[in-house]
Amino acid sequence: MITSDVSNAVSDVVSGSARLGYGWGIATIIFGGLAIMAPFLTGVAVTAIVAVLLVASGITQEAYAFKAGPFGEATSHTGE
Repeated sequence: MITSDVSNAVSDVVSGSARLGYGWGIATIIFGGLAIMAPFLTGVAVTAIVAVLLVASGITQEAYAFKAGPFGEATSHTGE
């Protein structure tokens, strides 16, 4: 009777540890794949940031161009 209780307890502990081991194994595979893909993801992220900055710069320059007026207007004053 005591041996069957101990056997069941040991079996439960081993079963739980096996599930935990499988979980860690799957997590290691997933994180390993992410680590291999990290340079690609970093490149994509940097490219996206540069693209957003270029678009923002273009919008800012366009807004300033419409606000500034014609070029000759600022340089053609003769002091009159």
